[in-house]
Amino acid sequence: MTKVELFELIRRDHYVEGYSIRHIARQRQVHRRLVRQALAAALPPPRKAPVREPWVLTRALRQIIDSWLAADREAPPKQRHTATRVYQRLVSEHSYTGAAVTVRLYVSQQRRRSGLPAEAFVPQYYGPGQEAQVDWYEATVEFRRGDGRCSFL
Repeated sequence: MTKVELFELIRRDHYVEGYSIRHIARQRQVHRRLVRQALAAALPPPRKAPVREPWVLTRALRQIIDSWLAADREAPPKQRHTATRVYQRLVSEHSYTGAAVTVRLYVSQQRRRSGLPAEAFVPQYYGPGQEAQVDWYEATVEFRRGDGRCSFL
């Protein structure tokens, strides 16, 4: 359902059916503020254009990260930079004030472009009969004795 259709239903519920703002909000599962907006105008307000912050990773910082990743190609796998370590170095050495997720996304993109694995995983395959799983639980078992009495475990 579009927002225009929702506004139409809200206005009908209020003006035709006579429902209160609180009742409509509960019935339509929307905030009372949205019900008041619908009653104030038939059309929803236009969406605000998202205000994007300027690119936090400047060209100079991207070149630094690229040089670190290029040096990592020749380094042993255990000594390569993780995205977290790249972020920590940027903060400590270059006074980076951006978010860690920005650095992680950039490092991931650069690794995919350069052919380095962006993710690590171990495929698991078990042939028939190689692995088994057992769920342990407690049970009460009744054993019949030869004399007719029962015993429980």
